[in-house]
Amino acid sequence: MPQAAREIEAAFLAVVLPRMFGAAMQDHPLDPAKWTAKQLDTVLTDVAEWGGCLSKEQLSGLDSELARAKLPTLTSMMSASHREARRVLRRGRVKSEEEFNLLNGLLCDTASSVLTLRERELVESMFGSYVMMAKAGNDAL
Repeated sequence: MPQAAREIEAAFLAVVLPRMFGAAMQDHPLDPAKWTAKQLDTVLTDVAEWGGCLSKEQLSGLDSELARAKLPTLTSMMSASHREARRVLRRGRVKSEEEFNLLNGLLCDTASSVLTLRERELVESMFGSYVMMAKAGNDAL
């Protein structure tokens, strides 16, 4: 997984996990930055499911806190397209036109905070590699 994507996911969890577990986090601190990619993915999936249990007010408050920290919102993390984009970002390369179009749509959506600045930079770099491979006629991306 590219380091930038991992750091963003760890920072996201550092904000969200204390909200999920409250005071229990003080006695058992977690450091998502030290987790493996598989551990991060499992916890992020659980967090997205937990988000569905929040009231609109709770979700809005948490989304606002995450946006102020320039991190993806929980609402965006709960969407299927964002989960797929996260998989591509972790892999670090675009393998198909479908993935290219998915990331391009998120990249063009400047009104929401689906992608952080670092993720946008990573996507742009991945696009360059994908376009070069496509121009070279490499169908086995």
